[in-house]
Amino acid sequence: YDFIVLTNHGNFSGIVTIKRLLEKTVEIEVNAAKNRNPLSGLPGNIMIEEYLNRCVSSGEPYTAAYFDIRHFKAFNDVYGFENGDLIIKLLSETLQRYLPDDMFVGHIGGDDFIAIIDQHVDEAFFINAVNAFEKEVVQYYSEEDSEKGYIVSKNRNNKPQKFPLISLTCVCAGNQSEEFHNRFELTETLAKKKKDVRAG
Repeated sequence: YDFIVLTNHGNFSGIVTIKRLLEKTVEIEVNAAKNRNPLSGLPGNIMIEEYLNRCVSSGEPYTAAYFDIRHFKAFNDVYGFENGDLIIKLLSETLQRYLPDDMFVGHIGGDDFIAIIDQHVDEAFFINAVNAFEKEVVQYYSEEDSEKGYIVSKNRNNKPQKFPLISLTCVCAGNQSEEFHNRFELTETLAKKKKDVRAG
């Protein structure tokens, strides 16, 4: 294989073979694939943690948005996990379609997602993505259930209960009004906000 000459600001820096360059490219792609959620194709927890650490330590403006699918378990129980997987894929595709291309979008796991942008925004910034998801998710219900606006499934006490159709919760936190010393403080704040929304 031919050699490639490496320079740094016009000065000789070294040489590398095309073979070694291709091997390194494959290695990077394999490592990236390992750190992506196999269902959604989005970055998983390792990449999410690294990104959050950089945001918190940089001092630059940022906002983290936490997305959670409400009534997802009830949907899974009635329609099965394969249809549940389709809902996860739908949310992944919706977030990537409606959010800016330079915005980091990750899949925490299950029905939890996160998006991080290097500016100060609030939940209104994400309203188009939320509305689009809630509009499209109705097609995954039977005509009867979508007309009723609810499904019947067992609750935690194993008793039948009416559950509304799936909706999407979005809460935000960043360094606009709060200072977070590490990613744990940030994620705890997001979790508390989500809990408050659900209780409201």
